[in-house]
Amino acid sequence: MKKKNKNPNFEIKTLISGNFVKKCSVKGYKREIVENAEALIEEEPLKPWIILKKNVENIKYLTSLVDISFKNRYVYVDVGARSYGSNIGSWFRKQYPKQSRTFEVYAIEADKAFHEEYRAKRGVTLLPYAAWVRNETLFFEITRDPSKKVMMRGRGRGMGRINPV
Repeated sequence: MKKKNKNPNFEIKTLISGNFVKKCSVKGYKREIVENAEALIEEEPLKPWIILKKNVENIKYLTSLVDISFKNRYVYVDVGARSYGSNIGSWFRKQYPKQSRTFEVYAIEADKAFHEEYRAKRGVTLLPYAAWVRNETLFFEITRDPSKKVMMRGRGRGMGRINPV
């Protein structure tokens, strides 16, 4: 049986206190973006997130972490959108620093109870799908070279709001 070689571009080993420790080989600027991002919310809040004053202080916008001014297209995606007013209408449209850019806005929401509301909203494309119904590989890219993609594997469970029938 032949042993599979691991891709050296995805993993490095560092000697710490006499032991080899596996470390991700993410470039420094990407690691800095992740380290400076707000903390992951592991449980769905009982009150809207933005109402909790401590959270407002922790909001960090992508434009404050990385230069995206060279991008030709700006897209805002609300995954698990629920109602228009829960995020797009109450927060993104009013507070997100758009820097005079026009954003394409997409709402991903499988619950049909919210679909009618989006039909009446101009400038928002409704994608009537569930988010994260299975474990898949997602690609994210913030680089001047679109051929260089950063692969992130989803391992956890999302904040699923749609109950099984």
